[in-house]
Amino acid sequence: MRKLQYPVDVEKYRVTQYFGENFAATKRFYEELGLKNSLHNGIDFACPMGTPVLSVIDGVVETRITADGNKEIFVWGDELRVFVCHLSEFKVCDKQFVKAGDIIGLSGNTGKYTTGAHLHFGLYKIKDRTVLNTDNGFYGSIDPLPYFADKQENGTLIKTNYDVQVCFVWGDKRIWIKDENTFLHLYDTPVNKAKIVIVDLPTWKYYKQAGTIYNEVKYVFNR
Repeated sequence: MRKLQYPVDVEKYRVTQYFGENFAATKRFYEELGLKNSLHNGIDFACPMGTPVLSVIDGVVETRITADGNKEIFVWGDELRVFVCHLSEFKVCDKQFVKAGDIIGLSGNTGKYTTGAHLHFGLYKIKDRTVLNTDNGFYGSIDPLPYFADKQENGTLIKTNYDVQVCFVWGDKRIWIKDENTFLHLYDTPVNKAKIVIVDLPTWKYYKQAGTIYNEVKYVFNR
């Protein structure tokens, strides 16, 4: 599977809603959109208004503003189509070619189907600029997480009493993971092979968008 970079800095901005989830506040959105079992068709990143959004693939840009004011960008690659929305500003124009890592827009809170500033990220498999599997209940959208994950050799899992999600730390990198099933899905190894450090109090740094970040953790996750 092709490895993609994240569209925003996940060391600062955590995932707040995963593919295939719904919450009480957003379930009606997915019902109105006709999505399978009223489930989310992408990944949401909690980032403040104006956060730079990066293209995760090389491709050609398509911009769109919907009737309800949602600013959206599609990037059409060779095998994948990327979708980002709720943007506050476009930084590219239609038919522009971009490379992975280029800034394509700024995050925002535009459109009807949003409850606050964030980035919605969607991913589709395509062939000859045609979206595949459009009858999968998500109009062809697929779970992007496996495309982001590295198969890590070692690291640390950290939980606190303040955050539902787990912070996975390896080297100088940090990523937030929803739960044990997500860990297995991402890293193809059960969480019971990891030492989970439970921290009662926040230490070192705190980012409003990302939760607690921990310093000098010495425990190791072994595959």
